[in-house]
Amino acid sequence: MENKYIKRKLIGKDLFTMSKIINKMELKKELGGIVKEATLETQEAAAIQAGMEMITIIIGNIYKAEKEVNNFLGNLCGCTGEEFGEKSLTEIIEVIEELTKQDDIVGFLQQVKRLIGQ
Repeated sequence: MENKYIKRKLIGKDLFTMSKIINKMELKKELGGIVKEATLETQEAAAIQAGMEMITIIIGNIYKAEKEVNNFLGNLCGCTGEEFGEKSLTEIIEVIEELTKQDDIVGFLQQVKRLIGQ
């Protein structure tokens, strides 16, 4: 599947960026309880569900790290954070949808969870 907006895959340094964003948004405690222990058969489904819950919580607190989020998503899309912030709401939602559909998003979210110490 080719992305319309996202120009690159998630990479290692993105883990640290997301961890900083989560800390700035003061979400460590709130996000820590999302992913529960799951059997191997349900682990991927649980991670996907956790990812959606995480995105909902992040969107609710995005104003606390607006610049960092714009820079992160802009970098994924091949533009500056300022340029990303000027995109239409429809485009921003499409970028987030593309991000949640990336093949490695489950592993990425699990690594972010490990980085924030939960």
